[in-house]
Amino acid sequence: MRESFIPVLDNQGFLNRFGEANAFFSTIDFTRFTIVPLENSWSALQHPFPMPAVRSTNHDFIFISGGATTRMRGMDTYDLDRGKILFMPAYQVSRVMSMSRDISGFFVNFSVHFLAEKLQQKQPLAPFSFWQAQSPAMWTMPPEKMLDCANALQRMLELSRSNHPDREHLVVHLLLTFFYDIKPFIQPSTQPNSLMGSTAQLAERFNKVLSEQFDPQKSVADYAALFHVSPNHLNKCVRRIFGKTCSECIAEQKLLEAKMLLRQTTASLGSIAEQLGFADLTHFGRFFRQKTGYNPSDFRKVIDFAE
Repeated sequence: MRESFIPVLDNQGFLNRFGEANAFFSTIDFTRFTIVPLENSWSALQHPFPMPAVRSTNHDFIFISGGATTRMRGMDTYDLDRGKILFMPAYQVSRVMSMSRDISGFFVNFSVHFLAEKLQQKQPLAPFSFWQAQSPAMWTMPPEKMLDCANALQRMLELSRSNHPDREHLVVHLLLTFFYDIKPFIQPSTQPNSLMGSTAQLAERFNKVLSEQFDPQKSVADYAALFHVSPNHLNKCVRRIFGKTCSECIAEQKLLEAKMLLRQTTASLGSIAEQLGFADLTHFGRFFRQKTGYNPSDFRKVIDFAE
């Protein structure tokens, strides 16, 4: 049974809700870093598949060395088997749809603040485009990198469970090394962009906040205030980089949220309309119909039928 709304959970909350914490034992604080061998998943998970949809306050990724699993990120479904790696930035809607009993590999969940603190860097994930919400979620590691990936993650697991006095520093540096090691294999090379100055940086910051921490109550002026610029300046930058206005970007994100709530929950249409900031169900229905051609209730029926 799908739940009324999609909860936002920290890592400890996720473990408390879906598994037995002792199966994920680590001497590092669960809310900061967790690495789980997927072989433990069947004995630890307490929910049948598909599991309820959640948002995590942490980043996570899953690397498959054997078996298979299906996982949703937002409205997209990904079938993962040997060699696949799936990235889930913080606050993205995630749902495990299925998992084979012979699954093997690793699940890693971490707080970006933990990395920043240990590395003394403000944006430790900035070099890795695969952590951006707009980037492709799933990649396939080349066969020649499979063993390297598995060994690196196994070493992280062992350190996280050890009593080494510097285990947190070691784990963080190993994690960053892991990202740098896989980067050439999964991150497309990019050509220098003459627009990548303050205009593009502001537009990207707006897009990141919008996709990762969407608040339907926020207006263009609210986002502009967040970045200490005028609404007009923010709008010009966003239009120049993305070819659409801030309001259009907000509407697109609101539509995505509506689709996820309709698909992933059993919340009433009125509750969804209220959560997304619509004055009433009529306004929500008109908005959704203009964007998709469906009434919200018809869209939910089509999704349920397809599944």
